Amino acid sequence: MMVFRVDRKEDKIVKRRVIKRVAAYKWKIPECFGQLKCLESLSLDFNSFDGPIPSSLGNLSSLTSLRLSGNRLNETLPSRLWLLPNLVYLDIGNNSLVGRVLEAHLKKFSKLKGIVMSSTSLIFKVKSNWVPSFQLEYLFMSFYHLGPNFPTWLQTQTSLWYLDISNAGIIGVAPTWLWKWVSRINGPIDLSNNQISGNLSRL
Repeated sequence: MMVFRVDRKEDKIVKRRVIKRVAAYKWKIPECFGQLKCLESLSLDFNSFDGPIPSSLGNLSSLTSLRLSGNRLNETLPSRLWLLPNLVYLDIGNNSLVGRVLEAHLKKFSKLKGIVMSSTSLIFKVKSNWVPSFQLEYLFMSFYHLGPNFPTWLQTQTSLWYLDISNAGIIGVAPTWLWKWVSRINGPIDLSNNQISGNLSRL
């Protein structure tokens, strides 16, 4: 399914929402999407787009939701992707994307509430004392290079209701704050298939 949402009548897209079902796309994501300056939501998930994510998507300053999961996208993430100041939901999971995600990349994402990066070859590389500018509601980083150390920045996230960091390459003793922190999460928590050890008696 492809969803384009525009809220301003003066944009080239006349309809407020256009939904098109796609059986089997074997195309690259068109660079021309970057011309839709008023676009608020772009959902191209679960098609067969391949190649890189076009850098022109960094022009979509009104974009709040970007969903590209379940395609065949590859190469590194374009630097301009990190220039979307209004982004709330970022879903790029289940692709063949490579490279590093650094704290500098996420600096402008103060409105971010949801991240899906599961099942990619991306590496999340931040300092142990990093404090994100956002407060997440859900985080999916399963089958992802998040370890080997337990991500200490998670303790700054107090609005989470869904956490999945299974199969994330985390190794070692759980930090002392972890069990009290996860007890505040109201939804599902999946830490499975890591090598986390520690005392569960305080749960």
